[in-house]
Amino acid sequence: MISEIPPVKQPVFLFSTQGSEWFGMGRALLTREPVFRETLERCDSEIQSQLGWSVIAELLRDEAQYRLHQDGAFIQPALTALQLALVSLLSARDVRPAGVAGLSMGEVAAARTAAILNLQDAFRIVCCQARLVRSPVEGGSMAVVNLTADKTADFIDKLAPLVSIAVELDPTTTVLAGDTKAIGSVIQTMESQGIRCTVLPLADAFHSRRVDPVKEEFFTTLSSLKPESGELPIYSSVTGDRQDGNSFGVDHWWAIMSGRARFASLVKSLCRDGYRTFIEIGPHPVLADSIQRTAQYIGVHVSVFLLMQRGETDTATFNRAVSALTGNGRVLQ
Repeated sequence: MISEIPPVKQPVFLFSTQGSEWFGMGRALLTREPVFRETLERCDSEIQSQLGWSVIAELLRDEAQYRLHQDGAFIQPALTALQLALVSLLSARDVRPAGVAGLSMGEVAAARTAAILNLQDAFRIVCCQARLVRSPVEGGSMAVVNLTADKTADFIDKLAPLVSIAVELDPTTTVLAGDTKAIGSVIQTMESQGIRCTVLPLADAFHSRRVDPVKEEFFTTLSSLKPESGELPIYSSVTGDRQDGNSFGVDHWWAIMSGRARFASLVKSLCRDGYRTFIEIGPHPVLADSIQRTAQYIGVHVSVFLLMQRGETDTATFNRAVSALTGNGRVLQ
């Protein structure tokens, strides 16, 4: 429990990663909000120069040809572009962060928002990840289990390094990554003991040693990154705490790719430092429940605002969130 509550800082922008994408995301904002479209166009230019495809064209594809919700080589660059466009639109509505954080590759948009990365370097990182996603990383699996990280470690101890803890999501939820067959064996054992498990719809196993074969290419591509100290406090899922902007070089991003993400610790650190208002930046809330569970675990009340939601019109959801942030509307509590 947190016994002394420091002065509240509001709000923190928290950027999600893969898993929030869906067909139709961003279309209404793209067509109706010029600020959103202008930022998306700048991101689109970076993606086209580095990967040769257009995120705007992909967002507007028919469902039969849509690739942004199922192909890992497209998902993260598109999510980063959409997140940065959301930040621009929030700023235009006078909603700005007091701090930023992200889970996994969501930290790219967080670091860009904090002026730690310039736009080109932000997309160098996510485009590098996109190019490598079809390499030896494929063939692995990831799964969510309703179990603490410590208890999960007991199940996978004999299977290391074939299976590892990828994400400490909240006090009762852990994500595994590793060899598909080994993951299947762990899940079978857990489910036989009544533990709820969900295999994620991903053909890769980031946050594990399965990414080791791409390490040399990753470092070669990104070794010239030059992060700045930044203009906002930033909290990282690598350390689970506040981090200096100058440390967001290639080593940091490799730790994002290959190491454990300490999201629960990150949320605890934000609460410890006085943040009580969280805005999840992404096309669908995938972190909101974990934020609430972690805050409740340490005895802190927080509010979580959602900007977009699967199946809802973008503009309606976004405008409702802005209304709530400015004192009118609904918020998850």
